[in-house]
Formats: sequence, structure tokens, C-alpha cells
Amino acid sequence: MNFFDQIAIPPSTHHLELMNFFLIISLLVFIPFISMVFGASTLSFIFNIIGRKKHNPMYIRFAKDILDKLAVNRRVGLGLGILPAFSIAFVYVQLMYDSNSIVPGTLFFGCILMSIGFALLYRFKTTFQVESVIESLKEYTHSKDLPEDIVEYKDILDESNEKSGRYAFILIFFGLFFFIGGMTLAYLPEDWASMTNVMQFFIDGESTIHFFYFLSLAGTVAGIAILFFFFIWQGGIKDMDEAYKKFATKFSVLLSFFSVIALILCMFLKFLMYPQEALSFNVFFYTGITFLLLILVGNLLYAIIRNAEVKYASAAFIIMFFAITFSTINDEMVLGNAIDDHIVKISAEADAEDQKKLAAVVTTTDINADEIYNTKCIACHKFDQKVVGPPYNQTVPKYNGNVQQLAEFIYNPVKVDPGFPPMPNQGLTKKEATAMAQWLIQQVEAGK
Repeated sequence: MNFFDQIAIPPSTHHLELMNFFLIISLLVFIPFISMVFGASTLSFIFNIIGRKKHNPMYIRFAKDILDKLAVNRRVGLGLGILPAFSIAFVYVQLMYDSNSIVPGTLFFGCILMSIGFALLYRFKTTFQVESVIESLKEYTHSKDLPEDIVEYKDILDESNEKSGRYAFILIFFGLFFFIGGMTLAYLPEDWASMTNVMQFFIDGESTIHFFYFLSLAGTVAGIAILFFFFIWQGGIKDMDEAYKKFATKFSVLLSFFSVIALILCMFLKFLMYPQEALSFNVFFYTGITFLLLILVGNLLYAIIRNAEVKYASAAFIIMFFAITFSTINDEMVLGNAIDDHIVKISAEADAEDQKKLAAVVTTTDINADEIYNTKCIACHKFDQKVVGPPYNQTVPKYNGNVQQLAEFIYNPVKVDPGFPPMPNQGLTKKEATAMAQWLIQQVEAGK
């Protein structure tokens, strides 16, 4: 049993229904946001490097504006990126219970890399903001020359800008690679035993196709988001000149158009690689709906290219969200179909354990545990203080709610603590001992 099996419990049928709902909600938050942010961080990193090497202020401004509009701020990054990622990983821990696969560990490894990458990404974003303040000092002082200490600080800031952007991109890239690899492996039960190292994801065909699918999705979402947030949302960016508008429009629409073509191709390849047991009518249906929505997005983007107008960007933005929604639901159906045998096994174990606990409760309802305590136990034990034996508030919690284990001790007591005399056998039946154990646990949990 691995570490994650030790901290997880087998999910019951009822819990599985709740977890599947929670998983879909988390993915519907995470996938659109992480696609947009990863696309934004990649583009910002690339244009920042090129802009500084070629001394092109338009490229540098484009890199800054992309982060300002698409990466939003730290709180949003935490709420829509990091927390949903960890939530998804925790659900997979439950789904992969007793599977002996590296899926949970891979997902958490990806989450950690992404968390560090996000911290560096927002540091990268902050350096742009500070640079803008320094540049504004030139206008304020009516001089092109800044004080020497500010110039030195700007040099340090430039170096920090480049490093934080580079490492943010690398960490988020590999974090997503392992995260997507773990999610892909989850619906391939036949590979659980053979995939024992995260490095195997680099040569795994299914993981590679799924990651290219995500890269295409990130390019599509980022390109459409630039069109939407630069030109439509709240009136767009106000101080853009015509050259900058033309450049931003042309680049973003071409990026999203060719990315959506690659996305459709990757979706087709991904579908071909689904295991046979994962296929169902619903999978075909949702795959078809997603395909049609992506075709519609491609047509809207082509209309923007042909007419040189961004008025279709709003429709493309909304339809793309619905495409991601249907794709996410489809992926969860594929997962559910593929691991159905595993889910049946672990949920049966959980349901059997629940029935066992319920049976224990039902069979002791006719026993008056309070009366047993007042007639047999109170002379030696109290809840909050030592009498002859130790207080219940210290001993009962050690059983962690295990009724059977505590009942066995009450039925046939043995000396445990050398600081106290051995507890005499009270002559209780097993049924009475079980009722007494349940009662003690309930009383302690209630804070008696």
C-alpha cells in the first residue's frame, strides 16, 4: 500500500457520485483558466525575450499587456488555478485507491511545480509594473537620464524579469506535462503496473498526444482571450495606436485559428487512442458536439481574418467555453467507463464496511449503555479526571473511533498503562461491550 492509500479511504457509491460532480466542477474552473494563463505566460515570455534583444518596445508592451489582461492577479491565480488543481488531485487519490499506480503522486508533483511556477509568474508580472513606474519617472523629471541608483535598480529588475519569466514558463510547462500525464494514465488501467516512473511519460504515446491537445487548447484560448480582453471587454485597452492594434489583432487571430485546427486534429487522435472499454454512446455524442463547436469557433476566427474585424471575438470566446465544457464532461465519461471495474471493487469494499458499521449500531440499540456506566464503570472512571483508572477523555481518543477494538478491550481487558492497576473484567456480554464502546466514543466526541 502506498502513501496515498494510507491517507485515503475507499469511496462508497454515494461518495463517488459527489466526487464525480466535484471533479467536473473543478475541471470546468481549472481547464479554461490554466489554458489561458499558460498561453499568456508562454507568449509573454517569448515576446519579452525577443523585444529586449531587438529593442522592440511594441513587443515588450505586448508581453506586459498579455499578462495584465490574461493572468489577472495572485488571488485569482490561486482561486482558479492552484486550488482547483489540488482539488482534482485529491479526487484522483480517492478514485485510484488501492490501484498501486503513480497517478496520485504524479498529479501532486505537477501541482507543486505549477504552484512554484505561478509564484514566479506573478513576480514576472510585477517586474513589468515596476518598470512602467521607472519609465514614467523620465516624463516626470523631463529628463532622459535617471539617477545612478535608479539605473542600477533597473538593471537588477531587468535581470529579475528575464529569470522569473523563464523559470515560470519552465515550471508551469513541466507541471502541466506531469499533471496531464497523470490524468491520462488514470484511464489506462492496463498501464498502471508498468508505469512506475514519471520519466516514462516522456515516451508514452497517449500522454504525448494529450499534452499536444492541451498545447493546442492553450494557443486557441489565449489567442481568443487576447482578442476579447484587448478589444471588447470593458471597451478594451484605451491607449493603443493603430500599429499596435493591427499587430495584436493579426497575431492573436492567426494563433487561435491555426491552434484550433491543431486542436481538432489532436482531439481526433486522442479519440482513436481511447481504450475499447472507455467508449460508449455518450462518449461519441459529446465528442461530436465538441467537434462541431470547434468547427464553429474556427469559422468565426476565419471571419475575423477575412473581414479584419474583432466583433466575432465575443461569440468565439463564449462558444470556446462551451466546447471546453463538453470536452471535460466527455473526458470524465471516458475515465468512468475505463475504470468501472476498479470503481466497482473499491466501492463494494466501502459499502460492505458501511453495512458492517450500521449492523453494529443496529444490534446494540436495545442496550442501555448509560446504565452500565452508572452501575459498573463510574466507581473507577470519569471522563475528565483520574479516579482509579485514567480519564476517558485521554484513553478513548486513542482508538480513533474504532468501535470493535474498544469493545474487545472492554469485553476482555488487559493491562496497558503501567501507571494504573489492571481493569477487572466486568462480566459484560459482547453485545453490551459493543454498546458501551459506541456510547463512550459518542460521549467523548460530544465533549462530555
